[in-house]
Amino acid sequence: MELTIKHKPKCSDRPWLLVRVGGEYEQHAHLKSKRDAIRVRNLIDAGKYPYCREYKIAMQRILTEEEFKKLDKKLRYFNSNKKRG
Repeated sequence: MELTIKHKPKCSDRPWLLVRVGGEYEQHAHLKSKRDAIRVRNLIDAGKYPYCREYKIAMQRILTEEEFKKLDKKLRYFNSNKKRG
């Protein structure tokens, strides 16, 4: 799958656009920064499930429903040996 990052300065709130090349019109997402767009693209390329709400919404828009369900949901690690006091 090919993704492109475009900058649309007229969209003042979310000027960075991540577009699926050859996809439907709806398969795009607006993001706040170029860094966010690159992170979402890297998550898609790696096949990893996003835990950030904003990235999750962007990935749901870009991917098909089947592709989104196939993402690797790795359990988050929590250290249980912390001293409480």
